[in-house]
Amino acid sequence: MAARLLSVLAVGCVLLPAHAFAGGWTQPEGAYYFKVWDRTLVGRRIFVTERTTARLPDAYQDHQLNVYGEYGVTDDLTLTLNSAAVGLAVVGDESRFYTGGAGIGARYRLTRSAISTSIEVQVGARPSSGTLASGTVSVQQGADIVLKSYEAEPSVGTAHGSLELQVGYSLPFLWLTATTGVRGFTNSRLNPAVYINSQIGWISNFALVIDLHFNWYHSTGDIGPINVFGAGQTRYLGVGLGASYWFTDHVAITAGLDGVLFATANAATPSLQIGLEFK
Repeated sequence: MAARLLSVLAVGCVLLPAHAFAGGWTQPEGAYYFKVWDRTLVGRRIFVTERTTARLPDAYQDHQLNVYGEYGVTDDLTLTLNSAAVGLAVVGDESRFYTGGAGIGARYRLTRSAISTSIEVQVGARPSSGTLASGTVSVQQGADIVLKSYEAEPSVGTAHGSLELQVGYSLPFLWLTATTGVRGFTNSRLNPAVYINSQIGWISNFALVIDLHFNWYHSTGDIGPINVFGAGQTRYLGVGLGASYWFTDHVAITAGLDGVLFATANAATPSLQIGLEFK
C-alpha cells in the first residue's frame, strides 16, 4: 500500500529545467497518475557563478504550465509523459508565449524488495522560443569588476535523451528516494549533463503529503552567456518543499516552493508551483 502511494505521490519539480521524478516505484498494471501545475518565477536577479548574483536592468517573469503522467503497462513497466506545455515569459516590456516541448519515458522495475530500484529511459524535444532580451551585467570578481553576458531564452531548441537509475525505500508513512541520471542533447550549444534528485516524504493520517527534495544538476563543458531562465547550460543545487492534500481518494491540490543554494547561469529567485493531482 505504501509503495503504491509513493509511486503516485513522490513527484517533485526541480528548479530549471523542469523535470518530474517518482523514485524507484512503478505503477500497478492499469493504474495511472496525472499532475498538472503552474510554475512561476518573478524576479530581477540572476546567478552568474555559483553564489555570485547580479541585478538585471529589467525584471523578468516566467509562467509555465506543466503536465506529468504515469501509466502502468504491467506491474514492472510504467510509461511516463512530461511536458512544459505552454509558457509566458516576460522581460521588461518584452513578452512571448512559448512551448517547452514534451518527453516520454519507460520505467522498468529491477527489484521488488523493501528497497525498490528501477531504470528509466526518456526521450523528448523542445522548440526554440527565441531570445527576449540580452545584454551584460557587472560582477565583482576579487578586486576587479567584470562584465558578463546574459540572454533571456525560456526554451532552447533541442532533442534530448536521458538514462536514470532510481532507488526508493518506504515505511508505512515515510519514504526516501534517490535518482541519478545523465542527459544528452542534439543542440551543439548544450553539453551532456548529470543530475541527482533526492527526496524525503511523509504521509499523514489526514490525507496530507509533505516532501522535502534536493536537486543537483551539472552541465559539463563551458557555460557561455548566462540564460536568465536556466534553460541552457546551467549548474545548480536546488532545494524545495512540496505539499499535497487529497480531498478525495482520486484528486488532490498541490503546492510547492523551490529555491537554490548555489547556481551558475540560472534565475536567482524562488519558484512557486500550484496544481492538481489525479490517480
